[in-house]
Amino acid sequence: MGKTRLAQAFLHAQQEARRHGVCWIELATVADPDALPGAIASALGVRPRAGEPLAGPAGAVAPLQMLVA
Repeated sequence: MGKTRLAQAFLHAQQEARRHGVCWIELATVADPDALPGAIASALGVRPRAGEPLAGPAGAVAPLQMLVA
């Protein structure tokens, strides 16, 4: 259908509009919901915190002007 290509084209076009760029997080291969925070952290290049798996990624991008998709 081309949904992924459309999203990636949009992100590419937005790269310059965002001070810290864009980050594409591939979730198609994540079957286990518990693996989601790790996939997000990996795409952002940060480590998830034990007991607070989304705190690491959220803290890493909070001060940034970045589009995460």
